Amino acid sequence: MRRLFHLCAALVLACAAPAAHAADPAHYEVRARLSPAGELLADVAIAAPPAEIGEDREITFLIGERFDILLARAQGAEVVMSPVDEPIPDLRRITFRFAETPAETVVLRLQYEGPLDSGGDGVEPFTPERVELSVDHMWFPVRDDIAMRFTSDLWLTGLAGDLVVVAQGEIHRNDRGLHIRRDTLDVDLPMVAARDLVVHTAPGVEFYTADIRPKLVGIFHRHSIAAARFMAEWFGEPRQPIRMVVVSRPQTSAYARAGYTVLSDGGEAAAAGAEEEFPAANPAPHVAHEIAHPWWSPADPLSEDYWLSESVAEYAALRYVQATFGEADFVRLVDAKRQRAAGSAPLLQGRRPTAVQLYQLGPLRLVELEARIGRAAMDETLSRLGRSPPSTTADFTAVLAEVAGTESAIEFERALRSEPGPANPAPAAPPGA
Repeated sequence: MRRLFHLCAALVLACAAPAAHAADPAHYEVRARLSPAGELLADVAIAAPPAEIGEDREITFLIGERFDILLARAQGAEVVMSPVDEPIPDLRRITFRFAETPAETVVLRLQYEGPLDSGGDGVEPFTPERVELSVDHMWFPVRDDIAMRFTSDLWLTGLAGDLVVVAQGEIHRNDRGLHIRRDTLDVDLPMVAARDLVVHTAPGVEFYTADIRPKLVGIFHRHSIAAARFMAEWFGEPRQPIRMVVVSRPQTSAYARAGYTVLSDGGEAAAAGAEEEFPAANPAPHVAHEIAHPWWSPADPLSEDYWLSESVAEYAALRYVQATFGEADFVRLVDAKRQRAAGSAPLLQGRRPTAVQLYQLGPLRLVELEARIGRAAMDETLSRLGRSPPSTTADFTAVLAEVAGTESAIEFERALRSEPGPANPAPAAPPGA
């Protein structure tokens, strides 16, 4: 994750107080103003249904500690604030405590101001050339488990007029500002606004880049289209086109949300290096992994079940490489994962897995599962699950048991809770075995 706003309180936006929405799901209305220096003033109303507050009669949010809180209130609630350093440093915890569990949706209101600021990976959310916002910057209040899915309306003023906006949902822009409405459930409010972005459309994909000519960007473009087709044939057509945007920055971190993916071209140095001899089989799985996330993303990101988002997407990317580039590249990538996973703790340990567990050990466990039950059963299992994505390991093993038998499901869960074997075991079964 990354981290993150100073404007005068007199700039509080002259907008009517947002109204509560339907009891289910939660809904965010965010009205914000961005200064030329990257300072944010925001007025956020969160319509929270009783189910999100629960029997403990409280709901807690996190936001970057650099923000000055101007207002925090909800009818019938006491508000308590304190600094916290989890899941990342320099956050503020804001808890709304109710005397009794609300019988209907309540509106939680927050106003705050302060500078946009980069987080742990150094990605700047605000530069003269680009605004890139996500939950990683903790620029809006997010429930403390970072798992509450919500619909949203974002109104933003102060964005430079020549920046092209890419985000989830419907994007409307006029002289007064920007409005993004998202009816799809997600845990984030992601957005990229950059100069000269042009969209290149293909079935199932909207690909945005300022320049499609660099070799690496061209590889991203071609394989976003091919990977989207590959995933759709396996998991079913996505509900909406996948929006993929390439940003120009040296940090190579990428991320995906529902129907929305951000990639980096690595900056000028990476672009120059890619013009040399550069095998497409290296960046292609990176693209395919992100393309897989519209199907594989519902799992709680702070729980042990998060492998269902990251490990399955990584396995799908390996399969894409195998289908596109052949067995040699597939084996090369699998062998590299075995080397990196050697000595790792088990994937499932009652907490969020580490990066090694998610991206190395998890996909290996799926490769091993395929070798045990056969490709036909593996493909049928993931095809069913992709059409109704699982959020827990039990969801996954229930379908696996239906397709491959109860014993296979029990053995697979046992493997998920076991340490990895040696770095160089016997090779996996050949395709189609």
